[in-house]
Amino acid sequence: MIYLLFSPLCGFLLNKGLTYSLIIAAWMLQSLSLLFMGPSPLLNFIFHGRKYCFGTVITWCIIQLSQVCVYLAPFKASLNLAEATGYERDSIHTYGMIAGMVNCAQGLGSIVGPVAGGGALYEVLGFPWLMTVLALIQFGLASVTIIYLIIMRLANKPLTPEQADEMRLRK
Repeated sequence: MIYLLFSPLCGFLLNKGLTYSLIIAAWMLQSLSLLFMGPSPLLNFIFHGRKYCFGTVITWCIIQLSQVCVYLAPFKASLNLAEATGYERDSIHTYGMIAGMVNCAQGLGSIVGPVAGGGALYEVLGFPWLMTVLALIQFGLASVTIIYLIIMRLANKPLTPEQADEMRLRK
């Protein structure tokens, strides 16, 4: 239900050009939410070893809210980068290539994550530490994305088709 309600808002923000901001914000929000989901043993100074059902429900709703951006924004970012590097705009071939790539990556993660990561780590670490590890992975992804965006900006590489057009006009 949350995904359904917030998809149009996310689409509106993506069309405004906030693609990378939404990706990073969603990963950071998920990272924090996963720490509270367990709750993480790192947060014992807040929870004192107790678990709260209501807190888990709220955290799950926040994670679902951020999933909207995690699923929609990478497609737009990949499409922007493909068009900025010379692929045709508004082409069925470009859209098909990007959709296949994004769906393949999400499908691989949907299978490998629960089988190799989630199940095995849950057996070894338990749920609170599993959520902590997943939060650190999300934080790592956001950090790598930030570093990538900084490098692209310093190297003066386009991130959107509009930036690519501006660079072509300046030359």
